[in-house]
Order: sequence, then C-alpha cells, then structure tokens
Amino acid sequence: MDKKITIEESLTDINEIVKKLESEDTTLEDAFSLYEQGLVKVAQCNKVLEDIEKKILLLNDDGSLEEM
Repeated sequence: MDKKITIEESLTDINEIVKKLESEDTTLEDAFSLYEQGLVKVAQCNKVLEDIEKKILLLNDDGSLEEM
C-alpha cells in the first residue's frame, strides 16, 4: 500500500534538496539529480493544493455553502 505523502513532508524534502544544492560539495551530476527530485516534490505539492482547492467551500450571502 502506497503511503500518501503530505504537503508538509514534500516541503520538508524540498528544503533539504535546496540545502544540498547550496552546498559547495554538490557535484554537477548530483545537482541535476536533486533538481529533478525537487521538480517531482513541487508537482506533488501542486497536486495536493489543486485537490484542496477543489474541495474549498464558498459561503454565500444567504449562509449556504457551495463548492467552488
């Protein structure tokens, strides 16, 4: 069973990737690999945010709720 990755976990991973990219010890090959990993994590965050956005409810003037 695949574990659903949270946006918080993805953001933590992205921060770690950025730290590694900023390191003077990172080789060019490693930097490209880290960059690709970062793109995957950003895409995961975007997907989660899109899913959340679809679920956001709008409170109408009459007090009723509707999905956006």
